[in-house]
Order: sequence, then C-alpha cells, then structure tokens
Amino acid sequence: MVSSAVSPIIQAYRYHAAGARVRLSAVRLPEIEPKSGSVDRVRAFSVVSAEGKVLTDLKITLRNRLTPTLALDVPEGVEVRSAHLDGDTIQPSRDENGRLMLPLKRSEGGERLEPFTLLIVLERSVDPLGVAGSRRLVLPSIALPVSSAQWSVFLPSNNVYGALEGDVDA
Repeated sequence: MVSSAVSPIIQAYRYHAAGARVRLSAVRLPEIEPKSGSVDRVRAFSVVSAEGKVLTDLKITLRNRLTPTLALDVPEGVEVRSAHLDGDTIQPSRDENGRLMLPLKRSEGGERLEPFTLLIVLERSVDPLGVAGSRRLVLPSIALPVSSAQWSVFLPSNNVYGALEGDVDA
C-alpha cells in the first residue's frame, strides 16, 4: 500500500480479519496567516584571511508576495560590499535597530510564485587567527523562514582546525 501510493501516507494499516474496524478522528487546526514571503535557499561562502578579514558571499533565492524589504540581522561591524537583486544593483539601508534592509520585488506568477535572487557580499573583521584559539563566525539572521541553507567556510591553510560547532542541525 505504501509503496504504490501517489501522495504521502502518514500511517497505514492492513487488516486480514473480517471483523476489523478502523476509527478516525479529525481536529481542525487553528488558522495561521501565511508569511508573505519565503526563502527557498541560502548559499553562503565565507573566506577568512590570516589577518582576520571575513568576506561572505550570500546568495538568497526567495519568493515574495507583498514584503517590500528583507531584514537581515547582521553582527556588529559588518559592512555591505555589494548587493544585487536579479543582477541589478540595489542600495541597502539600516533600520532603527541596526538591521540591514534590502529592497525586494514581488514574485511573478499566479498561484506558483517565481523565485528571484539576492546576491550580497559582506565584509567583517575578526581577531587574527593566531596559533591557537577559536573564532565565532556568524551568518546574518533572515526575517523569513528558510527552507535550505548551505555554508562553505574557507580558512587559512597554515593552521590546524578542530571541530566545528553550530546551533543549526544539519
């Protein structure tokens, strides 16, 4: 039954007795207003120099119905080197809380919204790596739900590195 199903089956039972009965109950879930946008994918590349410069290239693929801007919580000291929306240069701004605000456009398409892409290059300085110690690298926090995120970090080759730690499950 499960292997031949066209749509997902959450639970399945098969009874061979003639008197078998199945009882189902359903409970209505509360209505929740859907987000007006969602991020399909975040792809980030960070390069850390031995002197402590961190360049992060973010590629954000998203869909948007109504939201005029995308808010990013960035660590203190982060500067925007460049920002593009589908290849066109955009001018980010900051809100009163210091969040980075990126202008968005509305996705084309009716029921199935077409995604578009934001490309952002961020620069930050951290303490030089030195011989021992640890450094905290942080990606910006995005104000929309993210379906998939990948982050590649390139570190100086003359150091030895231990375990990576994070607060997001693989």
